[in-house]
Amino acid sequence: MKARSNLSENANPEVAKDQNGNTKQDLATGVSQVIDSHRLEGRDDFDFPGVIHQTARTESLNPATLSWYYANVGEEHKHYTDREALAYVKKMAPTDVYEIYQSLPDPVARADLFRYIVLYEAGGVYADVDTTTLCQINAWIPKEFEMASINVVIGIEVDAPKVTSLAEIEDWGWADNFQFVQWTIMAKPHHRALKDATAEAITRVKSLANKRAEKIKALQLTSMDIIRTTGPGAFTAAMLKYLELSDVSSLRGLTKPVQVKDVLIMPVSSFAPNQRHSGSKSVTIAENIPEVLVMHGFQATRSWADSVKSWLLSKVY
Repeated sequence: MKARSNLSENANPEVAKDQNGNTKQDLATGVSQVIDSHRLEGRDDFDFPGVIHQTARTESLNPATLSWYYANVGEEHKHYTDREALAYVKKMAPTDVYEIYQSLPDPVARADLFRYIVLYEAGGVYADVDTTTLCQINAWIPKEFEMASINVVIGIEVDAPKVTSLAEIEDWGWADNFQFVQWTIMAKPHHRALKDATAEAITRVKSLANKRAEKIKALQLTSMDIIRTTGPGAFTAAMLKYLELSDVSSLRGLTKPVQVKDVLIMPVSSFAPNQRHSGSKSVTIAENIPEVLVMHGFQATRSWADSVKSWLLSKVY
């Protein structure tokens, strides 16, 4: 794979400094040691676009973001501010999609829509800025799977069949007792499932506005509203529809990746370790578990993330 710049033209310039005056290269020295201890063998036949998309309201530097740079030194990294994301959607998405996008008052809801749109148009990896990768993206797909037959890679976030009451599901902050991760997604361009995810989210936003007899720009969205309308609720519904799975029993209790149609579905611990549910594995800084590929920011309350954060900060500041 031909090496390309890690930096997009207008985002995260190479001379960027953090609040203490350290450059990106200085900060990466601590991140590198964590990633090197977890690095896996990549695949020479990797054929997904080598680009990593991330969004934030402003440009930011943190150990989580830096992990994507260091783990994927030959890939392109695009960081979009709110203004850049809006311009991208206006340029690339249909007019009706753009109108809904720019009307959404909540930046989290817009970020949900943006990931589906940018992955549909450009492909590559979308990763929330509070996710930390432990290895390079070209090592995510195990060698037993034919690379050309896989067009999307997703992970399971929630697999809790015993949690059945709506009240308990809401207490956990889920849309349902089974849902996919959407803080990290890998896809090839123009995949129908990503287009369907955009359409599903827009349909749910319109439905909520109609139910409340409000204009979209006036909607006051709670965290559960977002989870259900634009977040993992909409994404999971769109993916299951594409996979033609009305029953998720075949995806319950996965311990290794499984391919359904052209989608590779990763077990819970791959993209969502250190959770208190769903059989998620608890990982410490000293462990090297190849199954664990990505950590998410809300898991910072767990021991692994606490250890990594303090260890990194002691190394880079």
